[in-house]
Amino acid sequence: MKNKTKHKGKMQAITRLKNTKDGGPRFQMKIDGWTCRTVPDAMYSYGIDHSWEGKEVEAIIGTHYGLAMIDTIRKI
Repeated sequence: MKNKTKHKGKMQAITRLKNTKDGGPRFQMKIDGWTCRTVPDAMYSYGIDHSWEGKEVEAIIGTHYGLAMIDTIRKI
């Protein structure tokens, strides 16, 4: 992952994407104005659900194959 930056803000517009080929969940969301996705097969994806929507989070977002992806995320 390249170009990592730290962002704080409300998580908005959580959309469930198709599962990975190994069956792991995938999500797309907005954080601090950035539209980003979870990395395939990331463990933190199992903890994200729609109850996170509207909550303050801190995330490190980077680019992976030209797409904005979440490297790490936690509720504040």
